[in-house]
Amino acid sequence: GIYTVSLGYRQTVPVWIEGATGLGAVSLSILYNPSVAQATGCRLTGDPSTAGGFCVAPPGTGLIRANLLTQQGFTG
Repeated sequence: GIYTVSLGYRQTVPVWIEGATGLGAVSLSILYNPSVAQATGCRLTGDPSTAGGFCVAPPGTGLIRANLLTQQGFTG
């Protein structure tokens, strides 16, 4: 989706995986214009006993990157 923010406003951008069966790994990148916005962080949620991964948002790069993986496969 497209999100619009105003000065001093904070926006959370959720990402969902739907319609997947047995998906073992996911890599995604979110791009933004660092001259008008900044990423304040990123967070993976879910059951850490069945899936793992990482999420990084290096300051000033305009990029948020996440990787998820599981042995059982994501379904949803």
